[in-house]
Amino acid sequence: MTGPNPLALASPASPAEGWLRRLIGVIGRHKWLGLTAFGAAWVGNIVVVLTPIVTKRLVDRSIVARDGSLHRWVVVLIVLAVLRGIATFLRRWFGGIVSINVEADLRRAVHDHLQTLDPATHDALTQGQVVSRANTDVSMVSQLLAFLPLLTGNAVQLVLSLAVMAWLSLPLLGIVLLVVPILVLLALRMRTWVYPASLDAQQKQAELATDADEAIVGVRVVKGFGQEHRELTKMEEAARTLYGSRVRNVRLTAKYAPALQVVPSLGLVGLLAVGGRLVLSGSVSIGTFLAFATYLGQLIAPIRT
Repeated sequence: MTGPNPLALASPASPAEGWLRRLIGVIGRHKWLGLTAFGAAWVGNIVVVLTPIVTKRLVDRSIVARDGSLHRWVVVLIVLAVLRGIATFLRRWFGGIVSINVEADLRRAVHDHLQTLDPATHDALTQGQVVSRANTDVSMVSQLLAFLPLLTGNAVQLVLSLAVMAWLSLPLLGIVLLVVPILVLLALRMRTWVYPASLDAQQKQAELATDADEAIVGVRVVKGFGQEHRELTKMEEAARTLYGSRVRNVRLTAKYAPALQVVPSLGLVGLLAVGGRLVLSGSVSIGTFLAFATYLGQLIAPIRT
C-alpha cells in the first residue's frame, strides 16, 4: 500500500497529541468504509427503536380494536426485520474491513518506526514488550474499531428510545428513568475496576513474552551454564503471575456483570406493577405497556456497551 506513513502516529515527535486523534488520522484513510459501517449501525438501531412502536400499533389496533389491519402490520414487522438484518450485515462487513485495514497499517507503521530508532533505544527496549505490544495492543485497537459502529449506534438507540417512551407515557418513563441511572453507575463502577485489571493483565502478558523470548534466544547460553531449572522457575513464576492477573480480571467482571442483568429485571417488576394498574384504569393501552417492556429490555445492551 502506497502513501504517507500511517504512523507519524507512533512517532514521539508530538507527545501532546492524543492517541485517539492520531488513530482517527489512520482511520481517515478508509473513511468511506468507516462511514458505511457507522451509517449501517445507526440505521439498524433506528429500526430497533421503531419495532416496538409497530408492535404497539399491531396490538392496539389489530388485536384489541380488531380494525382488520393485522396483515399490514405483520408485513411492516417483516420489512423492519429484513432491514435490520441488512444493516447488521453491512455494519459487520464494512466495520471488519476497516478494522483489518487499520490493523495492517498500524503493524506496518510500528515496523517502520522501529527501523528509525537508534541502537541505544533498541537496547532499552525489551523484545518481549515490543512483540506483545505490536500484537496484543494492535489487535485490541482492531477489536475496538470493529466494535465502535455498534457502540455509537447503541448511543443513538438509547437517546431515541427515551424520546419515544416520553412520547408514549411519562409515568412509565419514570420507572425506566429509575433503572437507567443505576445501570449507568454500575457500568461506570465496573469500568473503574475492570479497566486497570485488564491493563495489568496486558502488562503481565508482555513480561511473560519477554522472558520467553530471552530464554529462546539465549538457549545455548542457558544450557551451556546449566541454568535450565532457573529459567523454568522464572517462566513458571511469570506464567503464574499472568494467571493471577487474568483471574482477578474475570472475578471483577463476574462481580458486576450479574448486577447489570438483575437491575433491569427489577425495573421490569416495577413496570409490571405500575403499568398493570395504568392498563386496568385505562390510562395506557396494552400495546403501550408492551412497548415499554420491550424498550426496557433493549436498553440493557446499549448501557453495557
